Amino acid sequence: MQSNIMLGVPKSRLRLDPRTKILMTASVSIVLISGGVIGYDMIARIMLAILPAVLLISEGRLKSGFLYSVVFLTASFAESVLLMHTKGISSFVILICSGLITRFVPGLIAGYYLLSTTTVSEFNCAMKRMYLTDKIIIPLSVMFRFIPTIIEESQSINTAMMMRGIKRSRIFRSPVLYLEYKIVPLLMSVVKIGEELTAASLTKGLGSEIKRTNICKIGFHLADIIIASISLTGLLLYIIN
Repeated sequence: MQSNIMLGVPKSRLRLDPRTKILMTASVSIVLISGGVIGYDMIARIMLAILPAVLLISEGRLKSGFLYSVVFLTASFAESVLLMHTKGISSFVILICSGLITRFVPGLIAGYYLLSTTTVSEFNCAMKRMYLTDKIIIPLSVMFRFIPTIIEESQSINTAMMMRGIKRSRIFRSPVLYLEYKIVPLLMSVVKIGEELTAASLTKGLGSEIKRTNICKIGFHLADIIIASISLTGLLLYIIN
């Protein structure tokens, strides 16, 4: 069964405008990657780190929201507490692992929420209302479907490998063969899928000079105001710190 991200018709409970989701994703990525843990930076990090979990839970994705919360809190605890009581190699490993999680995972989760709850039509409509040119909209539209398609292709390759008795543990015993069985077919699929998605986008008239109509409805509501306010507040606290 295909996931909502592939069907392009996500069953979103909280109908946020795509522009709000983009603002939220950008704010989370910018502030969390900075790594500030003093003063207003800390407040901004806490606010924006919680936001993706709240949005996932509001969509009924309790498992994803809970897992993200546990991973982020564990990494934050290790970064702020365990790091002070360790030395040498242990301290270095904790610093690298916790730092990568606390700085990059929130942005990835926010991007996942954006992709999984927004259709291509909604995204294109939002970009048009932002008065962006087709030179920007068309590549973004292709990428919007490219990433989910590659994820499903990777899952299909894993399924085919399992049917042939090739286990993932083989990557440790014979990495060259795993490279041949998994990476090479995936790279070939990436090239083919990219060409097909580009052709499909142009076939649908994305490159036409005529103004396209859209049946999807987007707009700002109370939830958008709240999410946008939190995102902008986090960015402001990050800037003035």
